[in-house]
Amino acid sequence: MKEIVNDSAIANSVTATETAKDESTVNAVEKIDYMNVRIKDLLSQPELQSAILRYARVPGEPIIKKVSKPSKDHHTQKIEFIYGKSIMDAMHGQGTIYDETDKQFLDPVHAINKKYRIVDYELAMNSNMEGKKFQGYSPTGLRLLIKKLEEVK
Repeated sequence: MKEIVNDSAIANSVTATETAKDESTVNAVEKIDYMNVRIKDLLSQPELQSAILRYARVPGEPIIKKVSKPSKDHHTQKIEFIYGKSIMDAMHGQGTIYDETDKQFLDPVHAINKKYRIVDYELAMNSNMEGKKFQGYSPTGLRLLIKKLEEVK
C-alpha cells in the first residue's frame, strides 16, 4: 500500500512541477490558444527567425539584376538578383526591400550589375496572388524581406 501512495505522491509532484513550468512560461511569453495562432505572426518572432536561419541559406552579397519602382504606399521595393561563387553556379533570387523611411530604396538605373551586402533581413511567408486577389500562401519557399543593404565597393 505504501508503494501506491508514494507513486501517487510522485505523480502529484510531477504534475505540480509541470504546471509550475507552464505558468512560468506563460509569464515569460504570452501564449495563444493553438486554434487561434496565426502562422504569419508566429513566423515573425525572433526565436523562430533564428531557428529558420539555421536551415535556410540567404545570399550574403548578391548582384542586382532588376529593380522595380518603389511602392511608397507599402514602403517596399522588389529586386531580383543573382548570387553564387561563380557564373557557373549562379542562382536567381528575389527579395523585397522594406523601409518605413524610404531611404534604403535603390536607384533602378544605378543599382543594376552592382554587388550589395544584405546586412539585416527577415524571412516571411510567400503569398500566392492572382491579379490582386490573395490565393493563400505558397507551400514552399519563403520571401526575403531586406531591411538594410550596403553597396560593396
